[in-house]
Amino acid sequence: MTETNFEKAFLMAMAGIHATDEIDLMKPRDGELRIGLRCSDCFAWGTSDWEEVTPDNLQVLCSAIEDLSEIGELEADCYVGALFAARVRNERPMNLLDYSTVMADETRELFGRLPVREIGGKGLA
Repeated sequence: MTETNFEKAFLMAMAGIHATDEIDLMKPRDGELRIGLRCSDCFAWGTSDWEEVTPDNLQVLCSAIEDLSEIGELEADCYVGALFAARVRNERPMNLLDYSTVMADETRELFGRLPVREIGGKGLA
């Protein structure tokens, strides 16, 4: 996928959701523009974290958007960055399922399908 086609595909994927506050554009020292979605405090406390969207994982993003859209939950868009990052990293965000009181059961189930994080030999939900 060429860079132009990737950018078009990314914009098309994001067009249907309201999660624009989760999208970050970053231009690091190498000068290459990078696109990512925020997932701060999902995998480690007190972090400013994001997961880069690349041609290799764009389908993972599309799948996360589609799964959240199928739920029909009005607030589901705020989970796009976290679900995308969790699927790319193949790990469940720490304590997200325990502390989110507004998360719909269907959304909780999407995150619950991912492997539990192992820290110090103990699984964290």
